[in-house]
Amino acid sequence: MKNCFFKNTACALALCLITSTGGIMSAKAKAKGIEDVPTINSLSYITKNESRFLEKVKPESVVKKVINEYDSFKKLQNKDEKELLKLGWTSSEIKSLKGFDYKEAVIKRSNLPNDTLIKMGYNSSDIKSLKSNDLSEKALSLSSASINIMMGMSIVTNSNCDWYGAYQWGWTKKPIYMMKDIIGVKAIGSVNGGVALPVLMGDSYANVEYIFEGDSWRLIMTDKPGFKKVDLNLAQSVFEMGKVEPLGGGGTGVTGPVSALSGYGMVHFNNTKPMDRLTLNVQYGHSAGTLSPCITIGAPASAGLGITFSKGVTIENSLVESYNPDLSVVN
Repeated sequence: MKNCFFKNTACALALCLITSTGGIMSAKAKAKGIEDVPTINSLSYITKNESRFLEKVKPESVVKKVINEYDSFKKLQNKDEKELLKLGWTSSEIKSLKGFDYKEAVIKRSNLPNDTLIKMGYNSSDIKSLKSNDLSEKALSLSSASINIMMGMSIVTNSNCDWYGAYQWGWTKKPIYMMKDIIGVKAIGSVNGGVALPVLMGDSYANVEYIFEGDSWRLIMTDKPGFKKVDLNLAQSVFEMGKVEPLGGGGTGVTGPVSALSGYGMVHFNNTKPMDRLTLNVQYGHSAGTLSPCITIGAPASAGLGITFSKGVTIENSLVESYNPDLSVVN
């Protein structure tokens, strides 16, 4: 099954993202309607998804970042109380943040059986490192999950009025924090050197892929949280990192825990006048202290390229790039 980047007929080139993973169906899985995906390491799956993503964008337009959960959490935890209070944290929230022992969480995970860790995305080298009892800063960083984020441009149509970008993200393994995460997108254009505020169009989408950790199955399901507009050129997509979902459909009554492994999306920005430049910002936020992440607005949302997330979001790294109509990067 394929989901097309562009649903309108004007974009006949229809660059598509393949969301099905294939796989072998076991007799037990078939009986319940559950897809039995071959057990694979998360990093291998991410590499496959990145290859899929790179086929849909102009290679020269791609920017990428790799962000480590532990490193980002420590930056947040090490902020002093005054700074956290200015960010809107309450005294009780600060106490909870400061009191969280990430090392203890890693130790707890290291005691899990190897087959359970494999289902979380750990490979043999990861498991060996995790169970080595090395709790140095370097070891904690290496044993923690990292997220790979990529962004690029796909096509420009309608006499340079419609610009289509895409993004892809994927965790190397299951993070420690499994709350709600957020994607923020924003764009500012240029018309003859003047500032343009293109509108995020309704065919833009944000999808999240989940894995099923139970038994021997690695079920991949796709959820579609979509985007919620904050302003004309600014939007957010919030999704659960972990939840319990019906599996197999058809009223089987089978449920199980699923975890967000990766995600992808397309953003379509339109301006009434042809743009000679578009600057795109795609930002991922990983929650470590909130169940309601969101974009906060101080100055007018249309001003500048910055995206500010609410308190409790540990990863606030942006992918920002400016593009010409031929999708080349502005020097």
